[in-house]
Amino acid sequence: MIQVLNALIRDTLSWVLLFLVIGILSAGMTAIFNRYDRVDCFQNRLLLLEYDIRVLQQDIEKKKEWCLHLQNDVTAWEQVARERMNYLMPDEILVTFAPS
Repeated sequence: MIQVLNALIRDTLSWVLLFLVIGILSAGMTAIFNRYDRVDCFQNRLLLLEYDIRVLQQDIEKKKEWCLHLQNDVTAWEQVARERMNYLMPDEILVTFAPS
């Protein structure tokens, strides 16, 4: 009888340990996959931010070139001033669109 109880306790203990190990492994895998999803999300966000930075750097370069053009060309100054104040030269036509 004692041998049967010892065998039953060993079997029960082995099943409990097996379920405990399976539970710990599943919790660990869940945590790893959640972190992987977060890392993947952050990597995608990083790629989007790097793309935005490149676009903005290109925009800055275009504006620097435009500023250099403005500094060195008097006719560019005149053109910008006329565009901003809606002045026309005799042979020019001004077309404006009203917002709808």
